[in-house]
Amino acid sequence: GSLARCGRCVSDDLCPIIDGAQYRCNQLHKKCVAPKWSGTEVAENCPETRSNPATWGAMCKQACLDQSSPFGCAGRCMNEDFPCRWVPGCSGEDDWLPFSLPQISSACLRSCVDHDLMALWEVDDCAKAQKAFGGCATNSIWQFCPVTCATSECPDRCNRDEAADTSGLKCWQHVERDGVSCTDAMKKGMDCHCKCAGTYLMVSGTAFRKGGGAFTWRDRVEKKGLDVQMNVSAGETFS
Repeated sequence: GSLARCGRCVSDDLCPIIDGAQYRCNQLHKKCVAPKWSGTEVAENCPETRSNPATWGAMCKQACLDQSSPFGCAGRCMNEDFPCRWVPGCSGEDDWLPFSLPQISSACLRSCVDHDLMALWEVDDCAKAQKAFGGCATNSIWQFCPVTCATSECPDRCNRDEAADTSGLKCWQHVERDGVSCTDAMKKGMDCHCKCAGTYLMVSGTAFRKGGGAFTWRDRVEKKGLDVQMNVSAGETFS
């Protein structure tokens, strides 16, 4: 394969042969590791820094065995960049998407929000987990709770992927800072496909119309329309 040791990967065939050993795409980290490395050796040889998302693995909490589309196991992985923003040039120059994986798939449209796997510790939300375990560092709570634990995940991902509005702010900032709902932000025409990706998944693609396409006035999220409605008078400037 063309990748380096500890390089992010989506399949074994992308990983290198080093000193006669064929490296494998680790089922939890989704990085190229030596076949005999233990979990401890993976952590030692491929270190990750909490403050630097570029060093993070896929953070899969259960083995993700898929090595091709549709990557149905991606939901087990806390790092939403896997698999759709994982390997640069994966299926061509400047194309991160693995072969045959559409951008509107559930593996790609993943909201930057706290995750819902807290049942693993018998608590039902991130605030309770943070309190129960004395902070975000214990049991890797921060991996499950990027918003509650104020990690750099959402700023990093959504600053990269979302377009700013006329004020220079991104959708994720309006939602997290100002408490604007995803539906209201999208009604205003904001690009919210990182922070509110789950909403896009609900109202785009074949779930609503064959072959996908833009939102229409008929689309509803929580009984709210996504079309822009304004009350204006002749001669007034509006935007």
